[in-house]
Amino acid sequence: MKSLTIPKILSEKEANDKMVNFQGNFHHSIDAKNRLSLPSRHRDELSMVGSNVLYITIGIDNCLNAFSKDQWDAYSNKLLENSSVETRELQRTFFGNSVRVEIDPQGRFILSEDLKKLAGLGTNVSLVGIGNMIEIWDTDIWKSKNENICTNKEKLLDLYKQSGL
Repeated sequence: MKSLTIPKILSEKEANDKMVNFQGNFHHSIDAKNRLSLPSRHRDELSMVGSNVLYITIGIDNCLNAFSKDQWDAYSNKLLENSSVETRELQRTFFGNSVRVEIDPQGRFILSEDLKKLAGLGTNVSLVGIGNMIEIWDTDIWKSKNENICTNKEKLLDLYKQSGL
């Protein structure tokens, strides 16, 4: 079975013209109505591309991935280019476990119970901007993962080298 990699999505020109750049990590709580506040920095990024919508699906790690509409369209189109058996499995997971959410005037969106369960999210979550998307983690898992990488300088250096930086 071939392994799948996340494709580079936008050309350099497209990236410069319309790319969101989500950064930072923010800790929030999911309320009793499953509403989650989007950090103002992330709302600002969405508004720069004229949007108040996110597309959320299950991520590769134990988290959720949230995309702007432009990035969702780019990932979707790239994913639909191939019809191999492995890609169809990924398509089922990516699209079958996705939701489109609108950000309300208070900056909140509703997170589905199904997605919360799939990612193992509790009440306290961390929204982590990783450039073209936001990862939504259970805060305890995120803090442990982040601390582990940040305090292991050799591992961090290896990750930089592997990414070509």
